[in-house]
Amino acid sequence: MIIYLVKSALCLLLLLGLYHLFLERERMHHFNRAYLLLTLFMAVAAPLMPFGIIENWLPGVAAADLASGRFSESVQPVLPVSDKASIGHPSIPSKPTIIILAASLYILITAVLLIKFLAGIHFLLSSMRRFKTAMYGNSIVVLLKKQTGPFSFLNCIFVNEREYLDGKIGREIIIHEQTHIRQRHSWDILAVEIIRILFWFNPLFYRLKRAMQLNHEFIADRAVLQKTGNRSRYQHILFRALQPASGNGMVSSFNYSLTKKRFQMMNRPRSQSDILFKQTVGVTILFTAMVLFGIQADAQTQDRKTLSIEIGTSQVIMLDGKEIHFSHLEQMLSTYDNPEEYVVHFKVHPNAPFGLITDVQRILRRTDLRRLNYSSEDTLKSDLVREARTLREARISMQIAEARFIQQSEAYMSLEAKESNLSRLQEAYQEVSNLYERLRNKQGDLTELGAEQLPPPPPFPPDPERRINNRN
Repeated sequence: MIIYLVKSALCLLLLLGLYHLFLERERMHHFNRAYLLLTLFMAVAAPLMPFGIIENWLPGVAAADLASGRFSESVQPVLPVSDKASIGHPSIPSKPTIIILAASLYILITAVLLIKFLAGIHFLLSSMRRFKTAMYGNSIVVLLKKQTGPFSFLNCIFVNEREYLDGKIGREIIIHEQTHIRQRHSWDILAVEIIRILFWFNPLFYRLKRAMQLNHEFIADRAVLQKTGNRSRYQHILFRALQPASGNGMVSSFNYSLTKKRFQMMNRPRSQSDILFKQTVGVTILFTAMVLFGIQADAQTQDRKTLSIEIGTSQVIMLDGKEIHFSHLEQMLSTYDNPEEYVVHFKVHPNAPFGLITDVQRILRRTDLRRLNYSSEDTLKSDLVREARTLREARISMQIAEARFIQQSEAYMSLEAKESNLSRLQEAYQEVSNLYERLRNKQGDLTELGAEQLPPPPPFPPDPERRINNRN
């Protein structure tokens, strides 16, 4: 999760930074709108795309862990509770406790922002029902009682009732807001607002929303100038229409603070060659971000090399299921080729000596085995319970196979051994052979699971020919 957030932030920083440097000041507003929407999408989705190279630059991170959504940890001391108390260190919150606290804080802040967002939506929708409305062309004009600057949301234009009825709201203002409606700018803002609520800790999403709003104003300003052709009159109207901010971040309004940039854009000449070059740069940047911040392709398919180390209550250590003394651990680990490719599954028993744990970790660092997956006490217990359950089920399965073999053997031996009965004897004997083979397979499964002191299989009965010859 942390790797995802880091890559998401880096992707957004790259795309948004280059937008401000190369694209924002050019009169290619519809291209810029598409670029900003793709920037929003890439910031969320690029770290999940099935290609990428940036994880090679992140030290201590396994590619397989990136593909699965996990991340490996560097070697750090693991302190069992009993040892923490015994050596006199002050108690510190455990990792699960910190995660729970962080998750609780995230949920709380997200819930507050979501409630505020829904309250703003509710206010706008309820205003459409509570206040008088009028039609201006194909647009619905909502007449508000309070003093506010004109703004639009979805398919409605919101204006002060007195100013509208007195004719103080010019035609240019209505054309401006109708452009927001026709271009469906409200949906852009709703999309970025929802993502901003989920990623409230990343200030770059606030900058992205601001860039989107300014681009929307550029588009609407351009539409007004194309219809009226009077730039100085429109700029004068903008000055008169400016009002204190409405406080609702989801509307397109004349309250926006970057009026100076809008005036500069109206006066900027259009260079077709510069636009074509910068559009090419923008597309290249988007493609680069997709390749750079995705998940490396082979990370999804390659199997990481793994080894397990289990520390118990003595100097005996389990290395890949084999018992070795601690003094031989470093010698054994030094035989592994390319240790940086391994992921170590590190299990520590609750009563393991703290000194032994730190000694093992120092050896892991010296042998460059730094990617660890720690198993807590609960995880270790659940693993042991699962293994015990599997072993018990295998024993029951073997006992059932043994009982069926004995039953079939007795049925076979109860048949009379004579030439006229040979076909029945052979058929029963074949069934006995099949059950015996199944029994041996069950015993083999138990042996692989580590079961010891297995009883010998029951005696195998003689074949039909031998029984007939013995009788004669």
